[in-house]
Amino acid sequence: MFFLRSDAINGFERLVYQLGVNPQMLLQRVGLSSAQLRNPNGYLSYQKVAELLELASQECNEPLFGFHLANAQTSLVIGDLALSMAQQPTLLEALRYAQKYLFLHANGLFIELEAGKDLARIGLQFNFDDASSLQQLAQLSLGQVFNVVRDALQYGEKAIRIAVRQVSHGNVMRDEPSAYQGQIVFGAEADCVTFPVSWLDKKPYSDSIAVKEHLQRHIRMLEARYPNNLQDQVRALIFNLLPSGECCLDSVAKNLDMHIRVLQNKLQEQGMTFSRLLREVRHSVALQHLRYKTLNITELALNLGYAEVSVFSRNFKSWEGKSPRQWLRDNTN
Repeated sequence: MFFLRSDAINGFERLVYQLGVNPQMLLQRVGLSSAQLRNPNGYLSYQKVAELLELASQECNEPLFGFHLANAQTSLVIGDLALSMAQQPTLLEALRYAQKYLFLHANGLFIELEAGKDLARIGLQFNFDDASSLQQLAQLSLGQVFNVVRDALQYGEKAIRIAVRQVSHGNVMRDEPSAYQGQIVFGAEADCVTFPVSWLDKKPYSDSIAVKEHLQRHIRMLEARYPNNLQDQVRALIFNLLPSGECCLDSVAKNLDMHIRVLQNKLQEQGMTFSRLLREVRHSVALQHLRYKTLNITELALNLGYAEVSVFSRNFKSWEGKSPRQWLRDNTN
């Protein structure tokens, strides 16, 4: 099964209400609930999200529902991935970073980057092929790619174009969302976003205010989910940061708005250390993925923040007394 971070459809309920439909009814019809949307770092079935967006488009009589939803968002709906992309030296490196770590946000979507003579092209490829239900999902994803490029450079958005295979229905179409007005090309051969190739060498813009707001939101979410439980808050942050390869004491402390020394002392008072929590989370995540065969061993090592598979294998053997491959043979069919 393929998963998507719930923050990817941030604003869904508000938009549906604005279009005169009850969002609770739509969520229930596809087997989802409002509670699942409250945790921005929770995961939803990609297929259910695709079904939900198609249903919303039909019930709201809005053929461009996915674009309208993306129009109400910023690039921060892709979470910590957006913050890490903003730290890369060029837009090209930022997009390559996104290609490598997109599974943090969406497990089942791949982006293809091509640089031509005049234009750069970002194409989308879904890892499931129910073509009848991907139209709105493609709109949402293309709009989010547009937002990422726009927010990364803070200028020239009129030079960004969105190509979509969906055919325009003329008068049936409502007005295009403001951010994409006149920049959507319908009836294209592929779903993609294009922009001047020279932009690839530009330094991404980092919005310090947006970053601060994002971190504060993250802290509030952790405090609400794990009130007065620092260890669980740290575990949740480790889980989210591991695949980026940037999971360290400093990163976790910054996310909790604490000085490193303060965090260390608070954990020590509880008889715990950061390194032990890191080891526990890695062990737990490794067993979960091996048990359900969701990632191969190389992908799993990267997902756990290891630069080399051999290091992961040595650590796993110290936890379980056998290598990951041996554990797979002994514990799965």
